[in-house]
Amino acid sequence: MEKTLAPLPVATKSERLTAALMHGASIFFPLIAPAIGYLIPGASSKYVRAHSVQAVLDVLVFKVISFVVFIISLIHTIVTAVGIYNSDGASFDWKALLAKIAILLGITAVLWIINLVLSLKQISQANRGVWPNGYFTKNLRSDAS
Repeated sequence: MEKTLAPLPVATKSERLTAALMHGASIFFPLIAPAIGYLIPGASSKYVRAHSVQAVLDVLVFKVISFVVFIISLIHTIVTAVGIYNSDGASFDWKALLAKIAILLGITAVLWIINLVLSLKQISQANRGVWPNGYFTKNLRSDAS
């Protein structure tokens, strides 16, 4: 049988503001702001704690994606550099180098914009009192009773 979850408590205005500010600060201070939001008011507020955990998870996902892109780029750069070295520089192509830089900057910009949009959405949801969805919120619901 599936466990019935208790309804989530309504967040106070102070909790909503704290969670929204924490999401806003996490745009500029990705891991520090959620950690402060979790440690300071999160000890007494399940709402702020849930939003802090959600912000940390979002940051970690984007960091992992960025790291994978970096590793792929590094491997490609090393392979290209070895090829250029073996051909005594004859195969060096400025256009290919500039294209790679443009692609990496484009990927970085897209990831940053996605992160910004998701953070703004979470600010709005936190300010409206919407609990984040996910595994950790379900655990908080079962503790709410």
